[in-house]
Amino acid sequence: GGLDLPTRAIREQIANSIHLVVQQARFVDGSRKITSIAEVIGLDQDSGQVELANIFEFHRSPGERGKVHGDFRATGYMPTYLNEFITMGLCADGEYL
Repeated sequence: GGLDLPTRAIREQIANSIHLVVQQARFVDGSRKITSIAEVIGLDQDSGQVELANIFEFHRSPGERGKVHGDFRATGYMPTYLNEFITMGLCADGEYL
């Protein structure tokens, strides 16, 4: 309220406060599916844009006529918070492979 913050400062606040982005899309068959899960890895120093690294992506596959089918595939990117999850016991070492 009433503060004029530069765009870069606002983007830095967003990049520092959001850790994951879950994207959902509505497909032609009317279904809604999560299409990607990405980690916010920071702010690009040159462009000032928020940088994302996809962890999982939805890949469509042929299915019955008129229906959208597919599965999630890991991109191979290991999130930066993975060691913290292992330390907290949220996943076992080697379970994420």
